[in-house]
Amino acid sequence: MYGLRSGTEKCFRRLATSYVGGTSELSDEQKEELKSILKERDDWTTKEVKELIKIRFGVEYSLRDMSRILITM
Repeated sequence: MYGLRSGTEKCFRRLATSYVGGTSELSDEQKEELKSILKERDDWTTKEVKELIKIRFGVEYSLRDMSRILITM
């Protein structure tokens, strides 16, 4: 039982510290810049915003997380 617990804990630590594309989230400054960019058009898709964030800020989100973020903005 100890081996399973230890392995699971290591797995969670690894997941918690391994982010794809850079930092885990946008800074407040980056969020403000993103809002400004998004105001330039009114027909953004979630996929387009996800790609914009990846290219512009080096942060990668899943589409599901991206949808949640956009709802809160």
